[in-house]
Parts: sequence; structure tokens; C-alpha cells
Amino acid sequence: MGAALLKDADIKRWCDNLSEGSPRTADVYLAWLQHFADFTKASPTDSVLRFKSGDSGKKEVQDSISDFIHHLLTKGFAPKSLNGALSAVRSWFRWNECLVTRQIKIRGLKTTPTIEDERLPTRQELNQALNFGDLRQKIAIGTIAFAGLRFDSTAKLHLKDLLDVRIENNRVIVDNQYTRLRVVVVASKNKRPYFVFSPAQLTDWVRQYLESRARDGEQLGPESSLLVTSQRHFSHGRFVEKGQPLSRQAVAKEVRLAFKASGQKFRPYVMKSYFSMALQSAGLTFDKVEFYLGHVGPMSLNYGMRKELPKEKVEELRTEFVQKVEPVLTGAPQLMLATDVRKRTALDILELLESVGLASEATLRPFRERLEEIAPEEVEAVMEEFRERMAVSDKDWLDTQKGLKDTTKILPPGFFQPVENRTMPLQEPRRVTQVVVSMKQAERLIPKGYTYVGPLNGKAVLKVPEGSTEPVVGGI
Repeated sequence: MGAALLKDADIKRWCDNLSEGSPRTADVYLAWLQHFADFTKASPTDSVLRFKSGDSGKKEVQDSISDFIHHLLTKGFAPKSLNGALSAVRSWFRWNECLVTRQIKIRGLKTTPTIEDERLPTRQELNQALNFGDLRQKIAIGTIAFAGLRFDSTAKLHLKDLLDVRIENNRVIVDNQYTRLRVVVVASKNKRPYFVFSPAQLTDWVRQYLESRARDGEQLGPESSLLVTSQRHFSHGRFVEKGQPLSRQAVAKEVRLAFKASGQKFRPYVMKSYFSMALQSAGLTFDKVEFYLGHVGPMSLNYGMRKELPKEKVEELRTEFVQKVEPVLTGAPQLMLATDVRKRTALDILELLESVGLASEATLRPFRERLEEIAPEEVEAVMEEFRERMAVSDKDWLDTQKGLKDTTKILPPGFFQPVENRTMPLQEPRRVTQVVVSMKQAERLIPKGYTYVGPLNGKAVLKVPEGSTEPVVGGI
């Protein structure tokens, strides 16, 4: 709304000046100025000329401003909306060196009637909306509820801002499922760059969505927008072509549509509060919460000045996000990272050697204690020392490392698969509560009482029903 006003050179100049401070403010103020022009049945420029015509003209214009605000009040606009309309009109007159001196009171400006009884959605309610949404709607919700982005920041995300996702020959390559989402200066409310981590579930939706766009013939590249229109349509007095970036309003609409389809009524704006509450529930320090929310704080100042945090610090933050934040956000099971797997695998090797009688508990104890204390990168040196102590030949050790299919070897087949995908227990069978299976297996298991939890690397995570004895590969 307000695009027609931009044909006036002075209005366009005023709007461009506002955009230098905040494009969002420029759009909102332009819309309110259009409302004011419609109410007075006079162009904003004519109102300025009337204001400058003399005392009677000045009084007439200020009367019209007061009447305009009262008109909006009778239409049910909230106090903060009324204040925004008044600020927009005053800004236009001030730009034209017309000072609106009348004090127009707005009752209840500090109240928030729209959100008086508002609450945050539970994780189950959020999942219900996600289940009803398509991929684009899932990503719109996920970037806000799971990554804390504002609508404007989501709308301005490009593929180059997905720092651990690459496009090669129009193929989507995910280097890390917990990718960083970079919010650049123009998309940041406080004009400082920052980044957040994407949960594995959100990254998987992004991958599927981008792959579907590539299959439709779109040539993806670093400058491609993350969320785009799926077809040509008419919006706000103009045609929007297919493949155009979603606007801030369109992102909010995607969130609203998903909740509406699930039979729920939540304002899209509460999604960011859901993320904020999850960060606090996960026990993160105040400066980290402020950083992930895009607020000014010690970490954001450091990141803004240095442009990039050290790689070690990024990985430390990523590990903390996976282990503490993601389970609170999405309810995803806590999976071991690669560094944890190396240490856990080494400890399991020692345990297995003891169980088959190839090493005594007394011999293994000092190695176990050292493995518990050392950093993951030191595991290899400790295990090499253990191999020399046990006098294991190079060939047998190599066979052990590869986890050969010959069951007479020290390790069972599949031992060196990731811990969460092992096909057999190391000691006594344990109670499996969740499994990772193919989508085809999921279709067979869900009718038998298994519950769908979410996607993981192209597969499905299912919750195992109580009392189930059916063996399923992929227990977590």
C-alpha cells in the first residue's frame, strides 16, 4: 500500500530517506500516509500546502490529524498502532518543515491488549502446525521458532548465508547438518551481523526444498533467496513472478497459514519468543542468549568487530547447541557428535576386548581413565600406545579398525558405523527407545505402534512402542 504515492517526487525522497535508517519503517510510514490521504481526501502534498497557507490552514490540518487518529481508534486499532500512524504523519510534515505542535493523547499506549492473554505454543502444538505445513511453511516456522530470526531476516536469507551448505552443479551439499545461518547487517535489527545454528530437522527441510526447486529447473546459486514464490500471483496491486523472494509479510503469512491449517490460532510473532524461552531453558549464559537473539552484547560486539569468531569457538558453540538447545527446541534425541564418537568408540573397543577375554580389567583400567579425561584429538595416540602394550600385529589392528565382516575378528561387523546406527550391542541388549530407519521402513512400522518423531539425514526417527520386542536396525 502507498506505491501510488511514490509518483510524487517529494514523497519518494522522504521515503528513500527513511529507508536509509530502516526499510521496514519506510514501508510502514508510507502505508500510514496513504491511509491519511484517503481519510482527508487530499494528497499529502496538498495537506502540506494547506498547513503553510496560514494559521487557519495549520489549525485545519492539525484538526484532520486528530480526527484521523480518532477514526482509527473507532476502527479498533491498538494504541501502539495509533502511535505508529501519528508518528508517520508527523514525520511527513516535519520533512516539509511543518511542525505539528498539537499534543494528541493516546490512551493505553503502554498496554498490549492484542497479547494480554497470549501464551507460547507448546512443542506439541508447534509440531502439529509443522505437520500440516508444506516445506516452505516448515522453513518459515523453523527459522523463527528454531533459529530465532525475525520475519525480515528470514526474507533476506540467501543461500550464501547458509554457511555449511554448498551448491555444486545445482546439487545441494550439506557439510554440517547443524549449519550456521548468517544474518547480515542489512537484515539485522541492531545493524550488527550475527549467526545462529539450524537444528538438523530444519536443515533437512531446507535441503529437500532446495532440491525440489532444482528439479523444477531453477538454477541455484549463492545469491538465490532461501524462500521464493512458487507461482505467479497478484499481490498489493501488482503481479509477482514465480521465483521472487518472499517479502516479510509473506513469511509471516506462511507461518499463519500452517497454524490455521492445524486448527490453531497463534500470532506468528510468538515464534521468536518460543526460541528465546528455549535458550533460557537450555541453561545458556546471558551473553550467548543475547547473541543468538541478535541483541547487542559482549559476543555480538566481538563478532561485529572481528567479522568472524575463531573456528574453535564456533565448534564449541555448535556442540553446546546440539547437546543443550536442540533437544529443548525440537525434542530431537541427543546424538553424539563426531568428536564424541571417536572417544566412545575407543572405550567400547576396550570393553569388548575385556568381554572376549583378550585383556584384563587391571590392564585396561589406566587406559579407560585416560580416555575419559583427554581431548578427542588425543584418542588415536592413546589407542596406539594400547596396541603396542598388547602387542597386536599391524594386520590384526588394521582389520580391527576396518571392522571386517569376518566375525572371528575382534570387532563385530558394523562396529565402526556411527554409534547411533550400530546394528548390535556391545554387551547385554539395552532397551531401545528410538530408531532411525528408512522412510520405507517407517511406513511399515508406524501401523505397528511406532510414533514418528522427525527426519534425520533423509531417514525417519521413530519412537519404539512400550514392550516391543521386534528387532529394528538403527536403535538410538
